[in-house]
Amino acid sequence: MVLEDFDDIEFKRNFRVSKGIFSKLEEIYENSNNVSTNNHGLPCTSTESQILQFLWFAGNKSVIRDVASRFDVAESTCHLIINNIIDFLNDISSQVIKFPKTEEEKAAIAEKFQEIAGFPGIIGAINGSYITIRTPAHKVKSTYVNRHDQTALTLQGVSGKVHVSSLFKMSFIYNEIRTICGENWHLIGDAAYGIKKWLLVPYRDYGNLSEEEKKKY
Repeated sequence: MVLEDFDDIEFKRNFRVSKGIFSKLEEIYENSNNVSTNNHGLPCTSTESQILQFLWFAGNKSVIRDVASRFDVAESTCHLIINNIIDFLNDISSQVIKFPKTEEEKAAIAEKFQEIAGFPGIIGAINGSYITIRTPAHKVKSTYVNRHDQTALTLQGVSGKVHVSSLFKMSFIYNEIRTICGENWHLIGDAAYGIKKWLLVPYRDYGNLSEEEKKKY
């Protein structure tokens, strides 16, 4: 049993989620319509193994051949399992990844954030990242080159050469976030974003900051 072979720290280091999150995923997966049950007449791979295969594949940049060997399943079975888990995660994503709606939900998130960072009234953090890609066939490379001279797409949304603050304003969540935050709650972001009442960013240092402001910069 893999769960018994690893302590909590080693399990998360290898599979990128805690044992508690894993157990919850397995419970939901077992009751879904995505479970792989066809093993060509052989004993069916356990749901525990199926999720562990996906987590190892996704978290360690492994090829299917390696994952199949580690978990002693055929490559075709491993490929089917990984696709099933991806479909499963897509199905439940809207239930798991969502903005807080009620004041109680917002207060609970803000309390946890304050415990970690000592900053009140925060219900989320926003940032962008880049996914390195090859230039798509028959496309102009400069369209996909970011400010670091890398060919990439922006993780915050599927975009080319667009600044994250502009991308955020064009995204479907911009107005929704503003409404959710209202008068009492805030997001935090880095200096790439413009400051709003509901979006807090660091002071911009133009050489005129006080010593106290520099500490917060």
